[in-house]
Order: sequence, then C-alpha cells, then structure tokens
Amino acid sequence: MRITRVGIAAVLMAAGLSGALMLGGCSSSQQAEEPQVVEEELVTYGEDGENAVHMKFINETGSPITNLSIEQTSLKAPSEETIVPVAYTTEWPEGEKVLVYALPLASEVAPSEGDEASNEAMNESDGMDTPLMKSLFNVTITLEDGASYTLHDVSFAESEEVTIRIDEESALAYLVYTDGDGEVSTLEAERAIFDAEQARIAAEAQAAAEAQAAAEAEAARQAAASSSKQSSGYGYSSGGSGSSSGSGASQSQDTCVDDVVWNE
Repeated sequence: MRITRVGIAAVLMAAGLSGALMLGGCSSSQQAEEPQVVEEELVTYGEDGENAVHMKFINETGSPITNLSIEQTSLKAPSEETIVPVAYTTEWPEGEKVLVYALPLASEVAPSEGDEASNEAMNESDGMDTPLMKSLFNVTITLEDGASYTLHDVSFAESEEVTIRIDEESALAYLVYTDGDGEVSTLEAERAIFDAEQARIAAEAQAAAEAQAAAEAEAARQAAASSSKQSSGYGYSSGGSGSSSGSGASQSQDTCVDDVVWNE
C-alpha cells in the first residue's frame, strides 16, 4: 500500500489535533480541581455598616471571655456627644477567633469644614489615612473569673488579625499582630499608659492631701486667733469691775467722814 505525501500530511495533522484536544482537556480538568477559598464562619460582635471598621481577634488569654465592651476614644469633640460603651455578652472560648465590628461616631467621620479636598484625596488613597481608619477605641474584656482588662487606643487599621494576651508580670492585657517588619506587641504601650495613670492618681492624691493639710492649718490659725481675742476681752472686763468696786469703796468712806463732821 502506497501512502502519498498528502496522505502522510493528513495523518500528521490529525495526530496533532488529537494531541491538542487531549492537552486542552487536561488543562480544563486541572482548573476545575483547584481548591476554592472558603470564607471563615466566625462569631461576630457588632454589625457591619457604611462606616463600620472591623478586625479579627484571637483569644489567647488562657480563659474564656464572657464580656467585650468597645468605647471610642478619638472623638474630636467628645464633650458634645454621649459616649456609651457597646457591650457583648456572647461567650468567647479561649483559643477561638471572632470578628469584631466597631462603628465610629458621626463627628469622627464627618469632613471638617473647608477640608473637603483633603478628605477626598485621602479617601481616594488606600483608605488607611482616612479619619475613619484613624478612629481609636478602648476594648475592655471580662474573663470567666470576673477580672477585667482594657486594651487602650486600639486602631482597627493596624492589622486584619490580632491576638489578645495577658502579661503575667504586670497583669496587663495587650495585643500581638504581624506587619511587614514582623511581630508587633502593644505591651510596652499598655505599660506606659498604666504608669501614666498611676502617676496621675498619685499626683491627685498628693494634691488632695496638701489641700487638706492647708485647710486644717487655716482652721487651727483661725481657732487660735479667736481664742486670743476672747482672752483679751475677759481681761478688760475684769479690770473694769475692779475699778468700779474701788470707786464704790471710796464713796462709802467719804460718806462716813461727812457724817462725823456733821455730828460734831
């Protein structure tokens, strides 16, 4: 049997097309077998919203957390608004991760007057420099034994995921998270806040003690002055009475003398 060149070419083309179809089929099957990303199903504290910020927290305190409270601390004009901590009582087991939402108050996210262009420019950036992302919160946790700890000035822009721990030496709660430079801990910042608070309390106690001592010294001075004044008054009255008695005796003696002269 003789195969012409055209026949050979046709056979080669068919073989190539079959190989391409087989490769294409393998590629399609490989793409279909790629694992799909599944969102974590986490216990959620708070609710998502237009201006809400969120972060994942891992409980590594060594105990279940029975209460979590969030209070905003970065308000521009806190005296104009009532700050009410938002509390959640869903039990949070040790070692578990939860998703926490926080909603900054309106004055924190509203653009300042005359600064719309600046705020618009920040909003067009990566979002990390906006006033919204600069909002700070105190996060207070209560453990199963009733002990409470506060994480101060937490920024939900620090990381997508943070871990809560308790320092045994200082009994302070702190956060640990990872950024581009490695692991970051807020323990030193919490210690600085604690030391500053203790210094403030000591200064207020010292000022109160000094004010009390000054008040007592003034009261003693006034009492001494009043006592001295009363003593001086008593001396003057006694002298006056003595003088009157003496004058009366003199007058009695004069009367007697007159009587004697008259009788003669």
